[in-house]
Formats: sequence, C-alpha cells, structure tokens
Amino acid sequence: SWVLIREKAPGPVKEMLDQAIKLDPQSRADRKELAGVLAAADRGREAMKMFGQYPPDGAEDHFLLANIYATLKDFAPALR
Repeated sequence: SWVLIREKAPGPVKEMLDQAIKLDPQSRADRKELAGVLAAADRGREAMKMFGQYPPDGAEDHFLLANIYATLKDFAPALR
C-alpha cells in the first residue's frame, strides 16, 4: 500500500485499505501499522478508529497520533 500511495494510485490503494479494514486486525502492532498507512492515504478518521483506542507507548506512537491528528486537521492534539 505504501508504494501505491507514493505513486499516487488511488484506486488500488482504496480497495486494498478497505479490505484491510474489513479484516479487523486485533493485535496492537497490526492496528498501528494499518493506522499509519491510513493516515498516509489521508484517511485520518479510519486511522484514528484503528489506533486511537490505545494510549501512546513511546515516541513512535506519539508521532503516529500527531500524524493522524494532522491528517484530520485537528492541530491542537497533534501538538501535545
């Protein structure tokens, strides 16, 4: 998905991300990875649903949440 996002191929990206969301990953690591890809694809609401339920655990999680908030154009929480 990352490569397709970078190459600006929205059709295949949307289909793959929709399928990944439907799989409903259960592990924190899988949800975090998918949230990062969703945020990169400008799908912040879905990214927040995927990872926002977890409290940040370290700098990497804070960075991911800041990116998600920025995607949502909700900059105040992104700065925290």
